[in-house]
Amino acid sequence: MRGKVAPPPDIKPYEPFTYDNSTSLPDPFKPRKQESRNASRTGQNQPDLDRPKEELEDYPLETLKMVGYLYQHKVGHAVIRSSEGKLYTVKAGNYMGTNFGQITLVKETEVKIKEMVQDSAGDWSERESSLQLVE
Repeated sequence: MRGKVAPPPDIKPYEPFTYDNSTSLPDPFKPRKQESRNASRTGQNQPDLDRPKEELEDYPLETLKMVGYLYQHKVGHAVIRSSEGKLYTVKAGNYMGTNFGQITLVKETEVKIKEMVQDSAGDWSERESSLQLVE
């Protein structure tokens, strides 16, 4: 048996698009911020950007390690080692990490941190992180 196959469609030649900054089209290589529906939400959870930075805010959180715990003056302190090998003592209220991470709790085996991260729309949201004691 022989069947009939329809001929392939005509192929149109490719016409490249020339992007011109003078057009009203947005630049495809720059992130676009979506307009917020509620203007009062803008910067709702924004961290204090004018606050002086603490030393451990120069390091990404994943490069820091909890290596010890101290209890002084009825306050728990964690001993943190940076990627450079320097040791720091921190307590609840201190900041660490590059995402405006504030220490919320220091326990004998863990440090809990509340980070503030910005999404592509420019809104800020909280993220919980922790450092576990390294033995």
